Amino acid sequence: MRNKLTVFFRAFLSLILAISVLIPCGVPAQAAECAHEFIEIREEPGCDYSGVAWQECVLCGYETGYTLLDPVGHSFAQWYVTTAPTCTREGVQVRDCTVCGARETATVPPSGHAYAAEVRHPTCTAGGYTRFNCQFCTSYYIADYTQPLGHSYNIILLREPTDTARGQVRFTCTRCSESHVTYYTFRDIDSDAYYFTPVLWALDAGITSGLDDTHFGPAALCSRAQVVTFLWRSAGKPEPVSSENPFPDVPRGSFCEKAVLWAYETGITTGTDATHFSPNASCNRAEVVTFLHRFRGCPEPEEGTGFPDVLAGSFCHMAVLWAAQEGITLGMDDGTFRPTLSCNRAQIVTFLYRDNMNP
Repeated sequence: MRNKLTVFFRAFLSLILAISVLIPCGVPAQAAECAHEFIEIREEPGCDYSGVAWQECVLCGYETGYTLLDPVGHSFAQWYVTTAPTCTREGVQVRDCTVCGARETATVPPSGHAYAAEVRHPTCTAGGYTRFNCQFCTSYYIADYTQPLGHSYNIILLREPTDTARGQVRFTCTRCSESHVTYYTFRDIDSDAYYFTPVLWALDAGITSGLDDTHFGPAALCSRAQVVTFLWRSAGKPEPVSSENPFPDVPRGSFCEKAVLWAYETGITTGTDATHFSPNASCNRAEVVTFLHRFRGCPEPEEGTGFPDVLAGSFCHMAVLWAAQEGITLGMDDGTFRPTLSCNRAQIVTFLYRDNMNP
């Protein structure tokens, strides 16, 4: 405070003296008669206040030529943090003047979250996902969900059915080792047939219960209603969003009503035309594979050579090519696919089984 008053006083005095130079009568008689010998006197400026310099006669003490000196400014040391920032809150940093000790304060921006990915792989019964955990706080988020893998069963025949005893098979998952025994009474399925394992898988999964207690009917043709119902059951019987069915030929309360409505809502089927699903019409191999392809989201197959009787550009071409590459269909013995051939019950459960093994 004294320095500031001194600066003000000397500045004011300098102004008075400067004016007095113009008025000779204002100069003391002693000074007027002195042969002055001036030296410079300085009061140095500080970091944030002015200094002053003037000329003073060493003989008579006369002062003149007052000049204000600008503040020199602070000389700050490096910033240092007093309150560290967090992921979401600002911190505090300070720096001190090395000359006068004045302190300056500033904020430090939040550091932001630093997420590290922790992948949780899907299991047979639980979906997978990626959990992103912040390395500095408890924040996290979850993304990249995947569906459960489902069990991949190895089926071992323990006993074939007889007139007095049920057949018995053991299901053992090759991924998680879950194991259980299932009984069956179908007398019309051969344990050496290509469809034997798929039929028992479909029975165990509740996809089909057969034509009756002792007959599965592997050669019986499948209707469009049956195929869509099999697919709906293999998907876990998801509830349709709407209760308004656009197809008047699908009776309300019928076994296939929910399945058809779900398939329509998910784009698996658009019907045979805008108002007909044709539930009782037989379903050919091209339609079945196309339903499966749409159910899987229409994955793009790799380039390759398809079956000679499936024309490029046909509605089923991409679906059949995809199904062949995924091992869902192997075609017929003569190397054709026969897209217009009606699909029987053995073929449809085999397609579904192979698709389930490649989720």
